[in-house]
Amino acid sequence: MSVLIKGMKMPENCFHCRFSRWDVEGGFCDLLNEDADMRFKRHDDCPLIEVPDHGDLIERDRLHHDLKADAIDKFALLDDTYLRYLEGLEKAEELLLGATVVIPAERSDDE
Repeated sequence: MSVLIKGMKMPENCFHCRFSRWDVEGGFCDLLNEDADMRFKRHDDCPLIEVPDHGDLIERDRLHHDLKADAIDKFALLDDTYLRYLEGLEKAEELLLGATVVIPAERSDDE
């Protein structure tokens, strides 16, 4: 599982990162738990990921499931209205599955 720190800006380098400590011997990254003496760039293994500007984030898999469940509920209606609904649902699924991913899916081990 991950944590998003709202309002935090991506540091340009380890020296300006709030998760690093510095002393006379150099820098230490508390996230990587190792030396990070990067005064002019971020560590190659830096776990911080910049989140681009975006709209509301939704659970795409859940919406997809709910759309399919709604279609199954309407399955008894085999008229023109239902067939147009199915056509619209197919287009919605196509758009939904092709939507831009802002934060990749992530599941904890206990789910």
